Amino acid sequence: MSDSAVQWIFSDQGVCMNENGIAIQGSDLIQNHISANPIDLLSSKMLYSIPANADSSIQYKISAAQSNSNQLFTILTILKKDQAAWKAELMFISKSTKTSLPLDELNARRYEWMRLCNQHNADSLVKELYTPDALYFNHKPLIKGTADIIKEYGYMNQSNYHLALTPLHIEPVSDSLIFEIGQSSGSYGGKYILVWKKTTGGDWMVYMDSNI
Repeated sequence: MSDSAVQWIFSDQGVCMNENGIAIQGSDLIQNHISANPIDLLSSKMLYSIPANADSSIQYKISAAQSNSNQLFTILTILKKDQAAWKAELMFISKSTKTSLPLDELNARRYEWMRLCNQHNADSLVKELYTPDALYFNHKPLIKGTADIIKEYGYMNQSNYHLALTPLHIEPVSDSLIFEIGQSSGSYGGKYILVWKKTTGGDWMVYMDSNI
C-alpha cells in the first residue's frame, strides 16, 4: 500500500483501523500513518463481497492479503462509489492466523444482542456486549466508547423498535478477532457489519459495529 494509493483509496473522511485499537479518520491522517507504518502487500484474494444498498453504490468486502515478510492479513472494507472511482469509507486491516470458528459462542452472543435490543434496553445491550473502547461507524464521524454508543442507540428504546440479525458471512481472523457481515430485518432492513473481539475473560464482545 503506497502513499500515492492512499490519496485515492480513502474518502476524505475515511476511517482506517486495526486490531490494536488504532482508529484514524481522515485521508490525510491515514496517509501520514501509513507513511510512518508501511505495509507492503504482495498479493490479495477476495473472500467475500456484497452490495450494501439497493443501487450497489456501497460495497462490503473481506479480502485476504500477504506481505513481503509472509505475514497474513485479513481486510474488511466499506467501499463507496464516488463518481467513477471507488473509495474506502472504512478499512479494518488485521494480522491474521489460521483458526477455527466458535460458531456456537458467536450465535449465543448475537442472540443476546437481539434479545436486549428487542427488550428496548440499549444501555444493557452496549454495556454487556460491547468492549469499553468499541467503535460505531455509520458514514458519519466515528463514535468511540460505550457511553456515546448508548446515546446513539437511544432509538432502540422505542417500544415499537425490533430487529433481527442474520449473518451472511463470518470470517475468523485470529483466535481473538472475527469479521461478520449480515442482513438486518425489522425496523432496519439494511446490511450490517460486526467485528467481534475476544476479551481476556474469554467472552466475545463487539469491538466495531457499522451499518449504512
